[in-house]
Amino acid sequence: MIQVLALFFSLSALTTIPNEYKVKELRTLFYSAAEDSNSSATLFDKLSSVNNNSAPIMQGYKGMSYLLEAKHTYNIYKKYAYFNKGADILDIAITKGPNNRELRFLRYSVQNNAPQFLGYYEEMVNDKKIILANLANERDDDLRKKIIEYLKPK
Repeated sequence: MIQVLALFFSLSALTTIPNEYKVKELRTLFYSAAEDSNSSATLFDKLSSVNNNSAPIMQGYKGMSYLLEAKHTYNIYKKYAYFNKGADILDIAITKGPNNRELRFLRYSVQNNAPQFLGYYEEMVNDKKIILANLANERDDDLRKKIIEYLKPK
């Protein structure tokens, strides 16, 4: 009986691996990965087991990991493939969590910086509206600060 319980807990721990990473930890690694290809590869690897059953925020960061891989690769074909896959994953995550301010902020930042010819800009106005709605009441201080810093006029 004890062996069965030990096996059960071992297997259940394996199925929750993506959820062990706290959002703030992912966010920190994400911001590091934006500037460093090694951190980008680490983020990509950490999120490899995230799937359609994972929380939308996890799926969103998985999409962002593909988008960062696109940024850091020099092969134009891989760059385009990573970008499209990342954008698709991020959009699906937002469909599953439409009011998630962080997901909307991630997509907004991508759309705001993506080259126009990619055509990935249709949701910018709507995303910004959702991002700003009740921003002052955002409970995650780190997220609120990052949003304010990003949206601050340069």
